[in-house]
Amino acid sequence: MPFRPNINDIVTIDGAAYRIAEHPSAPGMPYGQTGRRATVYQLRAGDTVRALKVFTPAFRTPRTVESAQRLASFAALPGLQAASRTVLTSHGHAPLLSQHPDLEYAVLMPWILGETWQEVVLSRRPLSVETCYALARDLARVLATMEQHRIAHCDLAGPNLILTTSPVHVALVDLEEIYAPGLPQPDKLPGGSPGYAHRTAPSGLWSPVADRFSGAVLLAEILGWCDERVRTVTGDEQFFDPEEVHQPSMRYQLLVEVLRKHWGEGLATAFTDAWNSSSLDACPPLAGWAELLAVTLTVSPLTNPGSPQERLAHATLARAEALIELGRTAEALNEFSEAHKLAPEVAAAPYARALLSHGATYETTGDIAAALTAYERAMQVAPAGALRNEIALIIAAARAKLTPEIGKCPNCKQSIQPSWVRCPYCGAALPQTDVAATIPSGTAPFPVMVDRPRWRAPMWVLAVLSLVLLLVGASVVTYAAMRPNATLPIPPTAVIAAVDPTLLLPTLLPSTATLNVVPSSTSQPPTATPVPPTATPVPPTATPVPPTATPVPPTATLIPQLRDVPISLAPFANDNIRNILPKIPLGMVSFGNIQFDLGDGTSKVSTECSTYPNWPSQVSIPVSGLTGVERVRLLANAGYTVGFNGQKIGEVDLLFNNGSLFTYDLVLGDNIREWRIEVPDTVATIKSKDSAVVYEGQSIKEDKGVIDMISITVPFDLRVLPLTSIVVRDTMPGNPCFFFSGLTVQAR
Repeated sequence: MPFRPNINDIVTIDGAAYRIAEHPSAPGMPYGQTGRRATVYQLRAGDTVRALKVFTPAFRTPRTVESAQRLASFAALPGLQAASRTVLTSHGHAPLLSQHPDLEYAVLMPWILGETWQEVVLSRRPLSVETCYALARDLARVLATMEQHRIAHCDLAGPNLILTTSPVHVALVDLEEIYAPGLPQPDKLPGGSPGYAHRTAPSGLWSPVADRFSGAVLLAEILGWCDERVRTVTGDEQFFDPEEVHQPSMRYQLLVEVLRKHWGEGLATAFTDAWNSSSLDACPPLAGWAELLAVTLTVSPLTNPGSPQERLAHATLARAEALIELGRTAEALNEFSEAHKLAPEVAAAPYARALLSHGATYETTGDIAAALTAYERAMQVAPAGALRNEIALIIAAARAKLTPEIGKCPNCKQSIQPSWVRCPYCGAALPQTDVAATIPSGTAPFPVMVDRPRWRAPMWVLAVLSLVLLLVGASVVTYAAMRPNATLPIPPTAVIAAVDPTLLLPTLLPSTATLNVVPSSTSQPPTATPVPPTATPVPPTATPVPPTATPVPPTATLIPQLRDVPISLAPFANDNIRNILPKIPLGMVSFGNIQFDLGDGTSKVSTECSTYPNWPSQVSIPVSGLTGVERVRLLANAGYTVGFNGQKIGEVDLLFNNGSLFTYDLVLGDNIREWRIEVPDTVATIKSKDSAVVYEGQSIKEDKGVIDMISITVPFDLRVLPLTSIVVRDTMPGNPCFFFSGLTVQAR
């Protein structure tokens, strides 16, 4: 039967007896507020006041249970008290649901005292300038903190904002369709509320930036409410009618004028930027609103913004550890991943160790490839130090298992593999106990070495061989010159090709050319002159002089040239480079004689800072196993650098396929600097030879902006290994930040 309670009816939930409260404005009627999805009743048990949200049949879904479990960790954040909730299910509340089936998936949560913003608009009740500012500042603090944690309400509107004016406090309700990392996506995405929905909202709102437009409209309405003209022209249930959103209507122009008059150009511009935006990403961040409000009335910005995020990360880690104990490893790794996104410095080590444990499980079952995937992810998230070194050793040991040894060569003692029948190092025949069955009958043993390793001579060996060959060639020429009337055929590739294949000039001496050495009567050294065609013809029976130098075989491998391999950063970008340097060239461009792929400008990867705390602290860029990598070139600069000269702000990690790791530190004033070099007190100079300016141009602030190229040289012993990934890390939380807009690998 439908749930239609009367006042003072008793509802027992988890052992507590609640009674249905009476509506303060309608005596004899239960205190209930009906919305689009549900009716919310007020319950009382002594001094405790709770809300019971009863959904209509269309919105009763098991998703409510899963969402409630994850929302609980957000209840400590400002304005999200309603996230602390209990969902009524047949598993835990069977007696109550058998009596009232309509209460299935109903939610018990705190009752938020106050009135909705919609009720204020309907009443047209005036608010003072001080009250409007305090309400807007508190709402900006709530929304900026949510955006910092990548949380979005997805349906911000007047009915979902509850406020009190004495003391000033705001809170959000109707959290069932909230977006947050790890929360399940609803079957039907929210599309916003009339008067608050962005032009893109009909396609569905489900992202961490979903509140930017509706939040801007709410903040503008609250700030403008102190002006009587705004209260006079407001709509019925909200200030803007749905059809005038994004339009230059009379209400819009009035609100912009009021914002500019009472609160300054900054807030008016933030609202117009949101109003005219083509996408939610183009709207100003909500953290920018909080900063503008603080600056306007000289109020300090948000204090210690990282603390709630760290507490949330600790709570998520606790859930992950509990899931590990229950044997639900996959769910636990998801929780570890979410904690790492919230606070990398808190979750990095436990997440890496969980991945190591997960990889070890695969390794014990013989699935080395899956184990390596887990180990390599652990390497990416692990903090620098002993743990990362430990992981590198584990990766190397796992990779060794993919190519098992059968022992040592009896002759040269080098490691050998199962399919080898002849040692590639010394040529000795190897025992064929395990591989003989795999060799076809009548087949020569050596050609079956399809997996024979390619030996690369060290550079010093090549240098010595080149010198020896040069001396031998010089001796041959000298000896021939000392013989009277010696004729020396010179093959096109003799001697000189062995010294440096890149210096071959076969067209200078034809293959039939000879030199005739004529002794001189003077003390001068002998000189060589070409033999005239008519001089001393060779008899027909003369035996040709055999060549004295062995030509280089035509199949000789030349040393590969160093080539640029530009890597597009578009898949990882969170900004456009022309947002700061509007005239920088785009596409495939050459900076410092190195090719970079800047695409359409969406190649700028910026790390987190106090202004944009939701930007990443690290980016992992896969590389398709390039070998012969000698240098990594990075277009990189920093921002907000005042007071940080000489400090390490980040690092670039090069990870190779055997687990080897090379780390390059980014130090302000040494190899990285501010991009706006004319701003006073910034770190505007660099001294390392690894860095050089490759672009100068006008910045978006109309002063000089620069782009520097950082060159990272790969150690010689790592150049023969395939490079698998490049990880760029911001190691300093908050300011300063840095960005990179181009990445090119130079390899042979």
